[in-house]
Amino acid sequence: MTARRSGSNPPGAAARAPGKRAPVETQLAVLEATAADASSPEAHSRLREALRTAPGLVAARAAKIVREHALEGFDDDLIATFRRLLVDPVKNDPGCLGKLAALEALDFGSHDDETVFLEATRTFQPEPAFETNDHWVMKTFCIDGLGIALLPAFFVRPEVEQGVLAPVLPQWQPEPRRIYCAYQRQRYMGQKLRAFVDLMARCVVDIDSYNYYVGSSAARRRRAAARP
Repeated sequence: MTARRSGSNPPGAAARAPGKRAPVETQLAVLEATAADASSPEAHSRLREALRTAPGLVAARAAKIVREHALEGFDDDLIATFRRLLVDPVKNDPGCLGKLAALEALDFGSHDDETVFLEATRTFQPEPAFETNDHWVMKTFCIDGLGIALLPAFFVRPEVEQGVLAPVLPQWQPEPRRIYCAYQRQRYMGQKLRAFVDLMARCVVDIDSYNYYVGSSAARRRRAAARP
């Protein structure tokens, strides 16, 4: 006969590794159960933990429970939630769900300090619809009207000159960067290597003269192809 040690997991149960956060679905399920008795001290503790540590989606649900049940004493937690989710916001709170829910709960509770609301008016969270490291793809998307991109001036000069693209946000300029040619260190540089380095240096100086192709909109190309 064997006895199960006190505190060990029952058969079929899986223990979560220390420090590892439960899946979002599990956290939301816990909050839904908490909402059934939202006024209990245990529920308050779980709601505060979610507001203080959980990702935006879970924190949003916790804030909504606070608002729906008109729970008092959560103002500091809601403010902390809003400010916490300002850090790396696209990762921690995509769509601003957590921040908006925290502000709504504060507003519903008649929070009388306008500081956090003024902070919210200065908050801007742009989120990428797609990502690519291909400059041609980025330029094509811009030509098709799908967004804006930070691209080298020489690369988009033909499109800008033809009116296909237009410069925006002139105050947002990238920092100048040096271009290096890496080669094996040696006492004397051979003639072939020297010629190659010199060629690369001239190409960088004349880089504007190498780009003649003007991109066009995919919709415009389709219309042109459909013409009889």
